Amino acid sequence: MPARSDTARVELGRIALAATPQLLLQDVDGKPRANVQGKLLRAGYGNFTEQRLPMFPFDDAGRWLGPALLPGDGIFVAADAEGVLPLRHVVTSGAPTVARTPAGRLALRIVDTDGAPLVATVMVRECAFRCQGSIELRQLPTEPLRLFVATAGHRGARVEVTPTREPTAAIDVVLPKQ
Repeated sequence: MPARSDTARVELGRIALAATPQLLLQDVDGKPRANVQGKLLRAGYGNFTEQRLPMFPFDDAGRWLGPALLPGDGIFVAADAEGVLPLRHVVTSGAPTVARTPAGRLALRIVDTDGAPLVATVMVRECAFRCQGSIELRQLPTEPLRLFVATAGHRGARVEVTPTREPTAAIDVVLPKQ
């Protein structure tokens, strides 16, 4: 290596760049999700205990601009609004892939046995959402999910649901007093 200076140069040789992005990030309608950040979850890469995971950008066309992805790597894109789940994608091969934002939606009304709305916490996967009697959750997978709903002074509830792409009538979650 040459001595450090503003004029020092190092010949790196040939660098091969792929014409096809290794990961393309899309919204629920298949349009690119532009200019967002994704966390890379890779064994031995980053500090999981302190949530200091390396962040890498997606460009204006939704293309991954981070290091080469390996099978088993996880990509985590944070939610950008209340009631929205973050995107989680696991790389299954070295081939180019598309990570599409899940389209599932679910509306909940949290009430007591008299039908009065309750301030409650709704837990879905690793996320907890505080709501004032009702909430619409978005970007859910359209597969069976288990939600937990709780509030002080009432029994909690476990709710087994399968979100749909189209909005449906709100599901009432009734929490009886303890």
